Amino acid sequence: MKLLTQNITKSEAFRDCLLNLLSPRIHATNFRSRNPNSVDHEDRVSDVRFQTVPHIGKITAFCHEEAQIIGSIKVELTLQTQIHGIDHEETVPGISDCICKFVVDVTGAPRTTPDLTSAKIRALDLILREFSIK
Repeated sequence: MKLLTQNITKSEAFRDCLLNLLSPRIHATNFRSRNPNSVDHEDRVSDVRFQTVPHIGKITAFCHEEAQIIGSIKVELTLQTQIHGIDHEETVPGISDCICKFVVDVTGAPRTTPDLTSAKIRALDLILREFSIK
């Protein structure tokens, strides 16, 4: 038995777990601002919209209870930039389309696909190992 299969990673329950893992990390990311009037030369993420379902490029099984997935997902970010205004600083929003790449370690008891329920999939332990946005 395998811990993860493509069928499991395509399930709505697994996608929800993965997006819940990625969302806070993306929200906490700051980007170098391209706006020359930026106060601190950084843009902050105020909203994340996932544009696609996660693409799982590779699943590596380490044993019956551990696996690793490498994948990506297209995201739309709303970025906030603090700029120097005429009389005071103001915040200006901007939209940026990006690709989020990730490596996630997954642990749990091995299961067969037929006996998997949403609750059992949500019980898998996901740890974000690597993460980048471009």
